Amino acid sequence: MKDSSKTKAQLLAELEALRQGNAELEAREAEHLRAAKVQAALYRIAEAASAVRDMPEFYAAVHRIVGELMYARNFFIGLYDPATELISFPYFVDEVDPPPPPQRPSQPSQIR
Repeated sequence: MKDSSKTKAQLLAELEALRQGNAELEAREAEHLRAAKVQAALYRIAEAASAVRDMPEFYAAVHRIVGELMYARNFFIGLYDPATELISFPYFVDEVDPPPPPQRPSQPSQIR
């Protein structure tokens, strides 16, 4: 069928299909951009780990990098010590709460 002989309904259906296809492509592109940002952030964290002078400096760098990807004004790093079975918080930034003391995990079976 020639384009000139298409009905208005057919043209509207084609237009809607094109809009849906465009929306799907935009969503895929947004996901690819997000994945690229995450990958770049992971490389930066790896670089920071290889150049670390002290752990507090490294933790702060991780916090900054994560903060570029998502809201991270409140951020902590918890480390599990299997010898004591405690989680400590060597890096803890919170707008309201102070750092918690070391504590036992609520579900130890999930710590690996």
